Amino acid sequence: ALEVMAGASASSADRHARTDEAYRLFFLSQDLKAERERQKSHLLEWAHEILMAGYWPVADSVPEQSPGAFGVWLHHKASILFDGAPELARIHACMAEIEERLQPALVASRGDPARGRDAVARFQQAIGEIKALLASMFDRSIAGDDGRDGVTRLLNRRYFPTVAKREIAYAQRQHGSFGIVLAEIDRFDELRNVLGHEAADTVLSAVADTLQDRVRAGDFVFRVGEAQFLLLLVEVNASQLPPLAEGLRQQVEAMQVRIPGLPGTGVTVCVGAAAFDGHPDYQRLLDRADAALQSARAGGVNRLAVDPG
Repeated sequence: ALEVMAGASASSADRHARTDEAYRLFFLSQDLKAERERQKSHLLEWAHEILMAGYWPVADSVPEQSPGAFGVWLHHKASILFDGAPELARIHACMAEIEERLQPALVASRGDPARGRDAVARFQQAIGEIKALLASMFDRSIAGDDGRDGVTRLLNRRYFPTVAKREIAYAQRQHGSFGIVLAEIDRFDELRNVLGHEAADTVLSAVADTLQDRVRAGDFVFRVGEAQFLLLLVEVNASQLPPLAEGLRQQVEAMQVRIPGLPGTGVTVCVGAAAFDGHPDYQRLLDRADAALQSARAGGVNRLAVDPG
């Protein structure tokens, strides 16, 4: 019985972790700069409502304890998007102070200018602190701590295990399959030495855009190395994977990267691919794709190799 309970608990914890990561993946697709401004606006709207209803004599009622749209976002979405951020606890503390102490103090100071100035000043200080903490969390995410690669804006490798485990579970449940493709830019070190770091970043971005444009909406593209990309192609079986991987290779080969002051620069990649074979360990599948990539690279440049499974 204890073993069954322990197994159920572990399964539940794993399921909850996967759910959290799925939510975080969803939020990564959002425009964080726009979200930052939206939540700042919601916060200021709530502050204005408190001042108008709680202190200024033009209003006769006190707003509800709930801080409206900002509070809903804070309790339900921010806790996922900024999980573990130290600012979150302080924001919650500031919100509690406003609702439990400062808001009643504003109401009590009506008609008393001296008390009112002090209450308003403390209220504005608390709102200002929340704004600063909010900006800190968003700015850190926008700067690169949001799970995306800073150069290509693709998902970074930290999310691959979550996605791979979910796809393995789905494929086992539905008796389906999926494929992994590893693509590495040929002679990238030489290219960077000739063109420079800024131009090399342009090449990385161009290849990333080409790969992203080639795949379907349900597929995933990651940057997993300096010049290496990983694609997880959903609902693809072993016979479908080779032509899809070849299409990706050809698409990169056909592109011309536009770099200021230089003619169009051609880029090629070596590609290794492996289809899910039912094994529950995603690392085994990744190793098979990597072995295929090494086989392609051993044969030269601009080549494809597929693990036979």
